[in-house]
Amino acid sequence: MPYEAKKRSYTQEFKDPAVNLLTEQESQEDEDLRKEIVRLKKENRRLQMEREILKKAAAFFAKESGNGIKIQKN
Repeated sequence: MPYEAKKRSYTQEFKDPAVNLLTEQESQEDEDLRKEIVRLKKENRRLQMEREILKKAAAFFAKESGNGIKIQKN
């Protein structure tokens, strides 16, 4: 005979705190994700700036050495 799951019923007194707990956890996770996104965007801007500085430095030194290496601009 196959197993048949019984439908569980819970009181409203049990459901309300359970839903509130879950909602609070999701809200905290959302806030943590927002903070991580802000941190990553800030890091991304810094890294892009560093890349541009390094590209300019490489172009400067390539020009100084006269070896004719061209730096590709994006």
